This record gives sequence, structure tokens and C-alpha cells, in this order.
Amino acid sequence: MSALIPSTTAAVHLLPCSTTSGKDVHNNVRTHTFFTPLITQTNAQVDERNVYECQLRGRKLLAVQEHVPAGFQGVVVQPSGKNTTGGEDEEEDSEGNNWRADENVAPFTSFFNWKHDAAPTESDGVTRALQWLDVAEAVVNAPVSVDDVNKCLLEGDDAFTKALALEV
Repeated sequence: MSALIPSTTAAVHLLPCSTTSGKDVHNNVRTHTFFTPLITQTNAQVDERNVYECQLRGRKLLAVQEHVPAGFQGVVVQPSGKNTTGGEDEEEDSEGNNWRADENVAPFTSFFNWKHDAAPTESDGVTRALQWLDVAEAVVNAPVSVDDVNKCLLEGDDAFTKALALEV
């Protein structure tokens, strides 16, 4: 008889559900304790990427492994409270929550992107966001002249976008 042993390698999982129950922190799911999935690689592929399968609370989840583009690293962030005067490494969202990188989780270069019922495809929002990192890097590094900036200020953002598109 063989036993199932959880992996000793930590992995980052983007789940299609919330593991918190709002303000009541006593009802939050302790995923670090209870989410140790038995992940199996299926024979299926989506957009030339392997599909993985596991169960969470009896429901089948399918995933692909996403890779953070070269030159970038992923970090796990979590809310640090509302309307606090945080340090320079905190960002505030539209609801007044301050977000801080979780220092207990090491930076990562890949993660599992889980979905209910069907594996994520190239049109998935997370996959597309990762693709935009390459686009953003090209735009940031594109040469922009003073004339382009002035034209943007006079004509609006569309002119600036068109000027950048010509330079890339």
C-alpha cells in the first residue's frame, strides 16, 4: 500500500475562488495548512501547454502552469489594513486597502492558474496580463521625443499611444 505524500517543493496557486470570508478572519480558509493538492498532469494540452488537474472541496479544477516573463518575478501581496499610513512599499487600491508584499513567501517565476471546469486558454485574463509585461517593457524602452510628449498634452492620450506605436 502506498501513501500519498505532499510535495516538499512550494508552489504558488491562483485559485478561482476566495479563501477569505470578508471581515471575519476566523472563518478564513487556512490554505497553507489544508490546501496540499494531489496534482496530476493530464494527457490534454491547451495552447501547447500541459493541463493539470486536482480537487478542491470536491470540485474538479484544471490548470496550466504560467511563467513570469524573463526579467520579472512574481510576489504574493495581501491587504495590510484600511487607511493606514504605510511605508513606501505599500500601494493603496480604490477601496482604501493598503497592499504589502508577503515577506513569508519567496518571489516566484511560475505558478498554477486554476479554473473550474476548463483549463485557462491564451485568452484568459491572467495569461494576457503576463503577455502585457513584454508589451509594457517594449513601450517603456521605446524612444519618445519631446515633440511626442507635447503632442500628447495638446491632443490627448490617443496621440501619445499612436506615437509610441510608431516607435516600437
